[in-house]
Amino acid sequence: MKKRLFVGVDLPDWIKKKVESEIVKINFGDHARFIAGKNLHITLSFLGAQDDGEIPKITDAVRETAENFKPPEIVFDRFELGPPGRTPRMIWLTTSEKTSQILLEIKEFLEKAMAEKGIKFAQESRKFNGHVTIARFPVAQPRKKTESPFEVRFEPESIDLFESVLKRSGAEYFKMGNWDFLQ
Repeated sequence: MKKRLFVGVDLPDWIKKKVESEIVKINFGDHARFIAGKNLHITLSFLGAQDDGEIPKITDAVRETAENFKPPEIVFDRFELGPPGRTPRMIWLTTSEKTSQILLEIKEFLEKAMAEKGIKFAQESRKFNGHVTIARFPVAQPRKKTESPFEVRFEPESIDLFESVLKRSGAEYFKMGNWDFLQ
């Protein structure tokens, strides 16, 4: 059986609540479908549909990655329309450039470890921008200068493996496991 998987960093509940209370104050346009607070996370690597038999190799790669990095300080600095430089389809909570660089190093280590274990997945060719998807638009929005400062920081304890289950009401994410960063 196949599962739709991704590796990411879950947000602490206090940040999820803060985001939910802040985002309602910002006008990003019409028809935004907001992501449930419980589903807010930073995606490091989308793995797509993976056979159940591949999951042990994936978890080994996630564990190896976590064991090679100290908990990074994750700094969010603003809400904006995303993706940058393209026709907006989402509202993002973006990380600082420094945070994006640190997360990119973790992502590259993870993806190399998975490739070495024979895990097949599509690696993105776009520049990595650390972000949390807050909402999606059913149709692309006109590009306009819409940003709202929002600074919050935390140190995650772990890297997480999630299953994404697609439903009519939107995707639901289930944490399959988490592996602590090097202490």
